[in-house]
Amino acid sequence: MTIGICTPDEAIERLHEFPPGISLKLKAGDQLSISRISAVIESADARILIDGNQGLKSVSEAARILDAVPSDRLIGIEQPFGTEHDEWNRDLSKDTGALVIADESLQGIQDLSAWLSSLTV
Repeated sequence: MTIGICTPDEAIERLHEFPPGISLKLKAGDQLSISRISAVIESADARILIDGNQGLKSVSEAARILDAVPSDRLIGIEQPFGTEHDEWNRDLSKDTGALVIADESLQGIQDLSAWLSSLTV
């Protein structure tokens, strides 16, 4: 179940729509990302997948957002950066140990090779 860009209070309201015990996808990339994520973590036991939706502007910004999620509840982060910064995915994974998941970066089979090479250390 996905909680989009909204206020922390709206995110908590959305939680009541979902059955207990599910995993949540939380959209990130706005100024309320960390407060929204923190509010959800305090209010639910769910495992969390962060979706950067290409909206994060640096590896350090993405790392700060990931730091808001306890490691035992973090599934990973989906498409944190624009496709022009695929190499940042390697840095984020290396710096945080988080699973980085491609979405918009993989539009066809030709993109797979580029994505994999961007993750090679």
